Amino acid sequence: MTWANVYLLCFVVGFILSLLSVLSGSAHHVPHLGLHHGVPHVHIGHAHGGGRSGLSIINFGTIAAFLAWFGGTGYLLTEYSALWFFTALALSVASGIAGASLVFWFLVKVLVEQEHPLDPEDYRMVGVVGKVSSTIRRDGTGEVIFTQEGVHRGVAARSEDGAEIAVGTEVAVARYENAIAYVKPWAELDDPSASWRRKFAAATGEPGEPKPLTGTIVSHYRVLEKLGDGGMGVVYRAEDTRLGRTVALKFLQPVRDASALERFVREARAASALNHPNICTLYDVDESPGGPFLAMEYLEGQSLREKIDRQPMALGELLDVGIQIADALDAAHATGIVHRDIKPANIFVTVRGQVKVLDFGLAKLDRRRRSPSS
Repeated sequence: MTWANVYLLCFVVGFILSLLSVLSGSAHHVPHLGLHHGVPHVHIGHAHGGGRSGLSIINFGTIAAFLAWFGGTGYLLTEYSALWFFTALALSVASGIAGASLVFWFLVKVLVEQEHPLDPEDYRMVGVVGKVSSTIRRDGTGEVIFTQEGVHRGVAARSEDGAEIAVGTEVAVARYENAIAYVKPWAELDDPSASWRRKFAAATGEPGEPKPLTGTIVSHYRVLEKLGDGGMGVVYRAEDTRLGRTVALKFLQPVRDASALERFVREARAASALNHPNICTLYDVDESPGGPFLAMEYLEGQSLREKIDRQPMALGELLDVGIQIADALDAAHATGIVHRDIKPANIFVTVRGQVKVLDFGLAKLDRRRRSPSS
């Protein structure tokens, strides 16, 4: 057998192994060949259960690539060049190593890096809030739509007490068994924040420290930096990856009582009902493993409290700010919404001098104030 035949045989074997590797799904899922004692491994995390496994440099995919590139290069050099035998062999080995290295890089950087260990909280159903999309009949089964990890999902659902629940009703999952969610209407929960505590608090059952979100993706928002925090929420600057705009994300802190969550929901409902240039615009309300959050208009400037702490305001500027605040509150009152928490910390002045009223967490709907045209 000539060296040309040896090279050709290596190429054919490598090609067949590569084909088998592709048909198997991906090369790093094929069992190792037991030839890598002492060879470095790259450890990777798998999505289910968070376990770790080793990807050896010598694996099914890299062996196939080495044989194919080694054999192909050697055959071409032997048949179509006048190189000295050892020169051709060295070039063939180098080509095989380069091919195997390229495949290994692809496995590690492109395939393996996409696999991240999941927190059990990411797929826990108890405490999830959603809406009924198909009527849950008395002692029957319907469907609930909810958002988890930024993805809209559906699940078969039954009423926890067997009662009928109409389409559009907001519900919370009380238990999850045999792929069926047993739900209760949100309005009937004695302590609505209990579901959020179960889902987002620490393992001890007490609210834990929130995980830093800078650099992560939440739904379709890329979190860029933390802007500040308060007693109820943490605010981040983020990029809306769908629309390419900058937004502010306000996350609810882990809660100990129902009032914090009720205030958070009240702020979302009040802000979504208002459309005025002097009221901070609410873009979206969503859920994440870290808790519910609001996506709001991103503002550059400072709060009125910060502004007046630095130096007294000129009379003309003071009047302008007061007029804008009054205009915003007049628009809110026209829709029956009373802010009830107007103070310098909840007034924001942009770099262009535009006033924005913030934080409708204590707002109250007063139908007597609603104008007839609203």
